[in-house]
Formats: sequence, structure tokens, C-alpha cells
Amino acid sequence: MMKVIKICICVCISFLCITRVDRVYAEDYSNTEYWSETCKKATKNNQEACKGYAKYLESKKSEAQEQLKDIEAKRDQIAANIAEYDQQVKDLQAKITELQTQIDAKQAEIDAKQLEIDNKQKEIDATQAQVDALKEKVKKRMVNAQSTMRVSKYTDILMGASTFEEFIRIANGLGSIAQYDENTMDQLASLIEKLNDEKQALENAKVEMEVAKQELLNKQDDLEATKASKQIIIDEQERQAAELEALGDTISANIDSIKSAISKIDLNGVVAAEGWTNPVPGAYRSAGTWNYSGGGKHLGYDFAASRGTNIYAVANGVVVNSADGCSYGGLGSTCHGSGGSSGGGNQVYLVVAVGDTLYAVKYLHMQNGSPIPTGTKVTGGDYIGRVGSTGNSSGPHCHIEIFKIGAASDFASYVKNWNGDLTFGCGWAGSYDGYGRRCEAGYGIPCRIRPESVFGG
Repeated sequence: MMKVIKICICVCISFLCITRVDRVYAEDYSNTEYWSETCKKATKNNQEACKGYAKYLESKKSEAQEQLKDIEAKRDQIAANIAEYDQQVKDLQAKITELQTQIDAKQAEIDAKQLEIDNKQKEIDATQAQVDALKEKVKKRMVNAQSTMRVSKYTDILMGASTFEEFIRIANGLGSIAQYDENTMDQLASLIEKLNDEKQALENAKVEMEVAKQELLNKQDDLEATKASKQIIIDEQERQAAELEALGDTISANIDSIKSAISKIDLNGVVAAEGWTNPVPGAYRSAGTWNYSGGGKHLGYDFAASRGTNIYAVANGVVVNSADGCSYGGLGSTCHGSGGSSGGGNQVYLVVAVGDTLYAVKYLHMQNGSPIPTGTKVTGGDYIGRVGSTGNSSGPHCHIEIFKIGAASDFASYVKNWNGDLTFGCGWAGSYDGYGRRCEAGYGIPCRIRPESVFGG
């Protein structure tokens, strides 16, 4: 009997243990804020669950590290691709320049040939007028001669002479008239021959011009094809450059100094703004969200403006990260200042409150020396930097992304506990459905919102 009891107790204990293990590992740890707060004070009731949470965080850290290794490898490959594309674009541009020179020369040749044709037509018109005049003269002379001569104009005239002297005079006169007619006919024949030669020359010139025009069309087609090839490469270059930039959104390396700076300011003094402020007044949208026009993911709104244009805070909040130090830019550049996302150039990250919602706002590619420092409290419309073209950029603009991250009432708590993630929990391009967590795709907070929904465009 005792043996049976012992077996039952062991089975029960085993069952309880199994039940506990299942409960621990079945916990949903996705609400990290709840579990972090809960596990600050571990009790007997939650001790195993908190151990599971610790393992969960460790696994997430390992996953992130592996993900970052893959990203680094991919980033290197993309950077190499971009450099290769850059050379291809330069080669194609050289071909475009050469083709344009050939086209201009061919067009000049056609213009000259057209002038030659016009001049030949004028010569033909003048010769034709002479031919027509002579033909009319000969025609009249023939009509006049036929109206007075029955059998032979020469015989009738000569037989009408009354003396030998008159016969000789008339004969000499008729010889002069015959000679005149012969000269006229010779002149007419010569003019007709000249006219035919000029017409043939005109036809030859027209054929040559048609050939030149066809060569011009062929070169223009070649030019357009080359331009299309160049644009395809540029689009691919921009697509990969955007992906390179997105892959650089890692955890800020300055998180300790960020927390130190933030700890010195009164976060409770930030009042939610009623609405949004335009970050770059007068700018135009050179690229929108979520894709470039030529293809490739683009996670923000590009405000294009002249270099040095002021950039302003979009709402009330605080600078949680500022990265400066890039003095150059170009497609494929990974420059990111100190503590920013790769390729973003000089950067500012705000956490702001608008209405009852908390947002993070990311500004990239700012002018060297212009970003205001971490820990600066701002009101919508305050200066935060200047437009530049630093990092992965092909021209002066400010790239802005917006993240919906919580309730406005959580402002102080969120800022103090921010972990330095430059995507604010929304992931990189390529994660989730390829664009990070987008609110419009059904993802809950945190999620990305389309800046166009705020600023228009």
C-alpha cells in the first residue's frame, strides 16, 4: 500500500512539474514593458515565469545578433553592387554624350543638305523659267512660219525674187534666220539638259538626306535605349541604396550617453501639440513612401530643398538621439555620424506628443554641424538642423520617417526607458511584410505611419 502511495505522489509531483514547465514556456512575452516591470520584483509566484522571460530576452538578443550578422554581410554586398552600378552609370553617360554629339553632327549634316536641296530647287525653278520662255518663243516662230509657207518656206520666198540681186539678198536673209533658229534650238536643248541634270542632282540630294534622316533616327533610338538602360541601373542603385540605408537602422551605439543626457531634463514639462508642423517649408517631395518611383523600398518622405535650408521640429517633444560628423554624401555612402543609422548621414531623432498619441520622428541627411544635441526639448516649429546631402544621398534633402509608438501620457516613461532602437520597434526594410511594421498593414503599436498622411503629398 505504501508503495502505491509513493508512486501516486511521484506521479502527481511529476504532473505538477510538467504543468509548471508548460505554463512557463507558454507565456506570451511580447509585452516586454509589462514583463520588465513585473520581473523587477520577482516573487515565488512569478519566479519561473521571470526566468522564462530572461531566457526569452536572451533568445531575442541572439536572434538580433544573428540578424545583424546577416545584415552586415548583405550590406557589404549591396555597397559593392552600388559601386559597380556607379561605374556602369558613368560608362553609359559617356556613351550618351558621344551619341548626342553624333546626333548633333548628323542633324547639322541634314540641315546643310536641306539648304543644298532648297538652293537646287531655286536653280531648277530659274532654269525651268528659261526653258519655258524659249519654248514659247520657238512655238510662236513655228506658228508664224507655217501660216505663210505652203510647200517650202525657203522655196516660196526665193521664187518671189524679181531680180538676181534680190534673190541673193533674200537667200542671205533666210540663212541668217535659219542660223538664229538653230542657235535658239541649241540653247533650248542645252537648258533642258541642264534642267534634267539639276533635277537628278536634286533627287540624289533627297535620297542622301533620307539616308541621313534614317541614320539620325537609328542614333536617336540608340540614345533612348541607352538612357533607358542608364535609368534602370540608377533605379536599381537607388533601390539597393535605400535597402542599405534601411539595413543600417541598428541599436544606437550611444545609448548610455543618451540616457545620461535625458536624465538631466524635465520630461514632465512636455505638453502634447494640437497638430503637426511642416518640417521643411517650401520643400517639394522628391521621393515618397513606401517605394521609389523606379522600384525599391523607401520608408520615408524626402523633403527636397536647397542645401542649408532650416529644418524644424514637427511637434512638441525631445531629441532622443543626435548624430553628427558626416561632411560628405553620395549613393552608397554608409556615413552615419556618431550613433546614427548607417547611411543616414547627420541625424536627429525626436519623440513627440501630438494630441493623445506618442510618435517618434527620424530626420536624416542633415548638414554637417547642424543637428541640435541629444536631450534638447523642442516645441513644434523650433529649429533642429539644416538640409544637407550627407550619407547615402544623391542630392540635398531631408528624409523623414514617423513611428507611432504609444499614448501621449506615456511620454516621460517611454523616453526614459528607450533602448536605443533606431526603428522604435518597427524593424528594418525586409522585416515583417518587407517594410517593417506598417500601421496601414494592420500592425499595432509600434508601427510606421506614412508621413504623407500627416504632411500631404
